[in-house]
Amino acid sequence: MRRQVYKQYKYHCGICNAGNTTMYCHEIWQYDDETWTQKLTGFIALCKMCHHCKHLGHANILAQKGELDYEQVVQHFIRVNQCSREDFEAYRAQAFDLWRERSEGPWDLDLGDYAYLVPTEHEPESHAEQKPLWETPPGSL
Repeated sequence: MRRQVYKQYKYHCGICNAGNTTMYCHEIWQYDDETWTQKLTGFIALCKMCHHCKHLGHANILAQKGELDYEQVVQHFIRVNQCSREDFEAYRAQAFDLWRERSEGPWDLDLGDYAYLVPTEHEPESHAEQKPLWETPPGSL
C-alpha cells in the first residue's frame, strides 16, 4: 500500500512537494463528531517534517527525548503554511483542544473502501482471496 501511495504522489510530499527524502504513508480520516464515527478516506505521502507536523504530540515527545528538534518542525509548518508563529501556536492549541474532546468518547471505525485490507474474524488469515493492491482500480486510493 505504501509503495502504491508513494508512486501516486510521484515520490513527493503531498503537502510541501519535497522529493528525494524519506516518505511516510499517512492515513486521511474523516470525523463525524455527532455520530462518533471516524472513516478512513484515503492516504497521502508525506515527508518527515510534514509527518511530524501532522503528529505534533508525538513530535513533542521525540523532542523531549532529544530525538527531534521541535523548532525545525515549527519552522517547517510556518514556511509551508506561510503563516506566523502566532498562527502556528493558535493552530496547535486548537488541534490539541480538538484531540482532547475527541478522546472522550468511544469511536466507531469505518474503513470505507479500505476495509478489504483488514481481515475480519469471519475471514481466513490468508490474503490469497483478496485482490492484490496493484489490481486496485486507479483513483481508488
